[in-house]
Amino acid sequence: MATLRQQIATNVLTVTRFRELMKKLRENRPNDDFDLVKKAYEFSQKHHAGQLRASGEPYLVHPLEVGNVLADMKMDSVSIAAGLLHDSVEDTSVTAVEIRQEFGEQVAHIVEGVTKISKIDFSTREEAQAENLRKMMLAMVDDIRVVLIKLADRLHNMRTLEHLTPERQQKIAKETLEIYGPIAHRLGMGKIRGELEDLGFRYLDPLTHQQVHDAVEARRKKGEQFLAKVEQTLRDKLKEAAITADVEIPPRLRHGLERLRLVDRDRLFLRPFKLRHYRNFVLWRQFIAGPSLGLTGTIPGVVSFLWTQAGSHRSRRRARRLGPVMNRNGSGL
Repeated sequence: MATLRQQIATNVLTVTRFRELMKKLRENRPNDDFDLVKKAYEFSQKHHAGQLRASGEPYLVHPLEVGNVLADMKMDSVSIAAGLLHDSVEDTSVTAVEIRQEFGEQVAHIVEGVTKISKIDFSTREEAQAENLRKMMLAMVDDIRVVLIKLADRLHNMRTLEHLTPERQQKIAKETLEIYGPIAHRLGMGKIRGELEDLGFRYLDPLTHQQVHDAVEARRKKGEQFLAKVEQTLRDKLKEAAITADVEIPPRLRHGLERLRLVDRDRLFLRPFKLRHYRNFVLWRQFIAGPSLGLTGTIPGVVSFLWTQAGSHRSRRRARRLGPVMNRNGSGL
């Protein structure tokens, strides 16, 4: 039984996360139904009372984290309410009829869809079968919000996977790489897909994951210096072109791993990501000052010019480096 201090800490945690959730919703969806989300939170709190996750945390933390992921996606109040309730039918005595009576048809329909997906048997090793399961999962739902909630659910489960046994970790990680990562990719959710695949890789092949992580970290400083130079160059050249713009390098992890591929039943093959490729991933946000018709085409023009110029410089440098070698072989100029 939890001590009074533990209960107080738990209450503080859940209330804090709920307040963060509501803050995101108000910022992203100021005209949405906040009362619906609050009611779903209180309903989930009541029916998950006494339940614990493998981490020892109260079960309520999980639907709250799912809700926060959905809020980060800027989803609507119906989606977030359904996210807070997504395990109610499967893991408590609550029925779909009760959800419908309390929260209406839309929320109930989404919760039923998530429950239905949770019952699919994903235990497969064949890539073709995995593709069939992905198609079946997408075909089973008539509301994309069902899939988004399931992705948010899987993301939080992957973030807390360390609390499960190694066998369960392996099973869930493999399922994530085979089913959920590709679905996120298909939906254009690169950030979700990246985190799912990185976490799945970490548990499926921890040694190789650590080796890749160390290799990336060893190159990070050099890469950061390069990106800072790119950022400053873009800012200077846009200023010369009389364009007011905010040039931003994403603060999140600035590298990627190429998609993992299972080549046989028991071996994971990683096609190493070429670290130099991440220099292409530069995001700039334009805030045009002045008549947009006269300026909108100039940002791509400036960037294209700089890229072409850099390419020409690289070609000349490469030619200088290879020239002596070619001449020694008798095939140069």
